[in-house]
Amino acid sequence: MDSIQVTGNKPSFNNYLTDPIILESNSKVTINKTSFSIPVWTQNFIKMPSLDVAEHDITMCNIIVSGVNEPITWREFHTAWDALNSIEDRGLATFYNGTYNFYMNNLLSFFIPGPPAEIKTIPTFTETLCKALSTKFLFYEFSSSDIISNKTDVSIIGGDTITINTVEYTVTQMNTRITNLGFTCEYAPEKNTQQAPTQMDNPAGAANNKWSFVNSRLLNDENIDFNYTGTGSATPEAFAIATGPTDAANSQWAIDPNGGYWTFRPNTGNDPCDITCGILFMNDETKINLTNPPVIVETDIRMGIHFHDTAGTETYRAVDGIQYDGDGDEALKYYPTSDIFEYDNDLDVFYILIRRATSYESSSGKYIFKLLQGDLNRPGITNAKTFYQSSFNLPSPSIKCVPAIICSQTGGSAAGGARVDDNYIIPVSQQSLDMGQFYETATPGQFGSNYFSDKNITFYPALEIPNDNNTIMEFWNQIGTAQTEVNGNQKTSYESTELSSSISWPLGAMDTKYFIGVDETKQIFLNNRNHLELNNANSSATIPRQVEISLMNLSHTPHAGSHVGEVIFTEQDINKVVSYINTDPSYFDTTNNVYLEYVYESFNLVYRKLNNVSKFPLNNFQVKIGYKDFLTNSERVIQSLRGICKIEFLFDKN
Repeated sequence: MDSIQVTGNKPSFNNYLTDPIILESNSKVTINKTSFSIPVWTQNFIKMPSLDVAEHDITMCNIIVSGVNEPITWREFHTAWDALNSIEDRGLATFYNGTYNFYMNNLLSFFIPGPPAEIKTIPTFTETLCKALSTKFLFYEFSSSDIISNKTDVSIIGGDTITINTVEYTVTQMNTRITNLGFTCEYAPEKNTQQAPTQMDNPAGAANNKWSFVNSRLLNDENIDFNYTGTGSATPEAFAIATGPTDAANSQWAIDPNGGYWTFRPNTGNDPCDITCGILFMNDETKINLTNPPVIVETDIRMGIHFHDTAGTETYRAVDGIQYDGDGDEALKYYPTSDIFEYDNDLDVFYILIRRATSYESSSGKYIFKLLQGDLNRPGITNAKTFYQSSFNLPSPSIKCVPAIICSQTGGSAAGGARVDDNYIIPVSQQSLDMGQFYETATPGQFGSNYFSDKNITFYPALEIPNDNNTIMEFWNQIGTAQTEVNGNQKTSYESTELSSSISWPLGAMDTKYFIGVDETKQIFLNNRNHLELNNANSSATIPRQVEISLMNLSHTPHAGSHVGEVIFTEQDINKVVSYINTDPSYFDTTNNVYLEYVYESFNLVYRKLNNVSKFPLNNFQVKIGYKDFLTNSERVIQSLRGICKIEFLFDKN
């Protein structure tokens, strides 16, 4: 019996002997001991469903935050993905052809040397969803909060490159794995504030149904003219209220309480003159009493700005009707108490902004009212400065904050002397009306009677439309939200702080591909594609059940002889699977990267015949480690091992 130990750092290697082993005729071989380790890149992914053109605009999912229920369509989801993804390129149709994958582990970073040097990533599923939600919600901002854990790292050669959408990137893997999906929504009224305001005018040729006037008029476009000369500033007798009878179009002006504002420019051409621009609180049932004007006085203003002009000296101060004096009685207050602040009648622009109170400013349910001053030379609210701020607890976000203007002028001409020009508004939105209310989110019988408050966040997929597309159901199963029992698909979280909510849930059963013994990223992902695509030719759906250790091409001196009939024979080279080593079953269900560890020692020797007719010297060992796919029985190539492989062969004669 002869034994020899060979070593290598690759799945296929050669060992040479100085003194050859002389094998007797009809020898046999077996493996006595072996140890080696194979790296496995385990790729988890979620496959986007296959949709036809008509399905692109159906609802993908619904999200409810603070009573605001917004659907996201499949088209809107792709639009968000396209906006975030600067690496890949897929149109709507190819994005939903059933082949695009969202990867949940082994995420890659893509480096462009530059200059300038850049590092890019491909958006995850949750990042894409949050982009779509942030676009849909007017005053909430969503961000991904996936739970990410470290995973087993595998050996991939550094500096590997992949070309995607004609750009060559140096790629590196991030040693992370997404275990739970989650996102957080933060109150962000500044989004609403940054919208372009609406001109407060009436459509051409339409009757006025958005302003109520007493001794005043809409002069042109958004400019309001007060043409009444009355008895003095003590009893203002001209006013305009930015609301009218509620009609089918709900045609009324009101400031959105979540980052909306009213902007205007006072023009006190006739002096002495007093103008107060402020807010009244109303609802859909509020009726303005215009039967016996004047009925609106400055003490009716909840929050506003008082402008005064005497002999060309223009001053302003805050009017705060939502503050209270020491004995609990409501009292109108001015800040400052005297006419200190001056403004430019021709240039200065003012703003009244409203948003819900956050953090240290106040408790939930209160709203912040800000008064700001800017000028025409630096337009926009972003350039304006706050000069006063107050808070008030509104019983419901559906309460309407309605602009109102009161004017008194005792000098000058009757018409065109006192005006409030450039009236623009961020009007109240349906989302603000929905906010904070208890309401039923589904039609009767769709999901049962489900009510949601302003204390939670709810996410649920649209599984019922269409109910015959199995790829949609499979997709949500992988996401972990497709339970079919009544209401079981809804994910609701009550983990909320001051105007901030978060939700998280574990992933479902994802698709998994195994790449056995790879050493380059190009062996895992295809090169020269428009998007990151798995190289299925190198992947397996299962972990190898066993590996094969073979001796390849054992070259030996052919034995040739003369026999009856001058028959000449030559012994062929030997290719032989020497042994099969079973994989530990604990590896079969892995969803993470893994090193397949093989430590084998034979206690019952099982030999393989070499079938050599004559003796021959053996000084070259060509060893190959491989496996066959368990499902297809096709041979798979292993490119790399971790560390050193050691194999001890035993030879004996038959």
